Amino acid sequence: MLKKALLILPLLITLATATNPKPLIQFGFESGGDELVTIDHDYKGDYTIDAGDGFRFELGMAIDDPLGMLELQLLAGYKFDSDSASNGDITWSMIPISALGFIKIPYWKFGAGFTYHISPELQSTFDNDRFTDEFNNALGGVV
Repeated sequence: MLKKALLILPLLITLATATNPKPLIQFGFESGGDELVTIDHDYKGDYTIDAGDGFRFELGMAIDDPLGMLELQLLAGYKFDSDSASNGDITWSMIPISALGFIKIPYWKFGAGFTYHISPELQSTFDNDRFTDEFNNALGGVV
């Protein structure tokens, strides 16, 4: 218990002495991971949705330490990928929550942290058949 308290103490000091939390808005596109589904199109090539695919939109805040050398970012958002065919639609979505720490040097930031994906699910409607596959929440690392 004491070790955990000592490990979190620098974070608590940083949060308590933060002078100007800054709002953040982030957009991005990610790809990769295990293949979830492939949609076969008659009029164009196949479209594959992988577990790591998606457009990401996040809101959060950045907190600088008093010396301006460290930054903590806390973010929550929505990530999705989708495709439509002549006979239906499919959507892959989740809610990512991230905590990232950065070391700042002039003109650069280097950092790492954790992301937790909540409620990942694959929804589709094809030929009036509707299904939803729900996946386990997942913890991952970010560098």
